[in-house]
Amino acid sequence: MRSAGVTLRTGCDELGDVASFDDVVVATGVTPRRVNIESTRADRIHPYDALLSGAVSVPSGAKVAVIGAGGIGFDVAEYLVHSADNDFYAQFGVDRTLATRGGLVKPTPPKSERTVTVFQRSKGKFGADLGKTTGWIHRLELKQHNVKMVGSVGSYDRFDDDGLHVTLASGDTMIEPADYVIVCAGQVEHSIADDIAARVGDAATAVHVVGGAGNAKGLDAARAIREAVQVADRI
Repeated sequence: MRSAGVTLRTGCDELGDVASFDDVVVATGVTPRRVNIESTRADRIHPYDALLSGAVSVPSGAKVAVIGAGGIGFDVAEYLVHSADNDFYAQFGVDRTLATRGGLVKPTPPKSERTVTVFQRSKGKFGADLGKTTGWIHRLELKQHNVKMVGSVGSYDRFDDDGLHVTLASGDTMIEPADYVIVCAGQVEHSIADDIAARVGDAATAVHVVGGAGNAKGLDAARAIREAVQVADRI
């Protein structure tokens, strides 16, 4: 970036004089969608970014309810059950000595660091939108760790000392024992385009919004990169 003459400014809390630029590109990404759940244990309900960034932690042995079974929900579930004591080759039955036929042996069930239950509102297959070439790996990983899957959720009603109370689309209710709830219910736009437009006013500055900052629905890296390249080409 520097060799190309790009000026990098990090840790900026203020937008500054954006009207002095000919073009402003807003690529501020997304922020996790919040889910309002009645709770007597609100201090144990966390968005996925707080968990993955290390801002909050979930102790070993805890029971965890993960709300959302998209790509992030699967990643979080894998993160929660992962144990440093597990051996990849043993877990998937790979004989590193190649002494056995096909280099395969009986898999060793992995140790789970925490007990995890994943919830989703849709009735479809869990992990249906995962990558075609890697989705099966993620599903197998959670199956090996005995992660429980609950679909067709109508509403998340309450989180208390008994666990997470949910009502299914069928009208049936259930209480899943849980010490923590991690919310992976998608993302919303984290855009400052309106603020920039207000600062620009009548100036000739063009404001461009790309990626999740413009539309978080169905966002993937390919779309975000494509939009950014198209804007750069026009500029």
